[in-house]
Amino acid sequence: MPEEMLQNLVFVPVDESGERHLYLATSMRFPALKDGNDGLLLRDGDELAVGTTGEIGSGMYSVGSDCESASPEVRYLLAGMREKGMMDEIWKHTEAEFKCITGLGEGL
Repeated sequence: MPEEMLQNLVFVPVDESGERHLYLATSMRFPALKDGNDGLLLRDGDELAVGTTGEIGSGMYSVGSDCESASPEVRYLLAGMREKGMMDEIWKHTEAEFKCITGLGEGL
């Protein structure tokens, strides 16, 4: 990768990255769509995160390295992908990969 491109990347130490992922996975700020009452309580001033559809607490989130909800521009881009049927394509790909990895493909 050219050095000019590397200058724009943000590197987070492994330990801090793990802490951020644990926060995202356990905070009530990012509730599941159904029965999203699990997780650590919000701190004063924290609000539920905006999901990929632009709805608060919608169950699917796109976040930046700062654990904040994606910008309106990113949500617009994701909406375009949903309109093109990309969610179905990604899910089919994901299922195929799990079948390949687990050996539970068709005919077994």
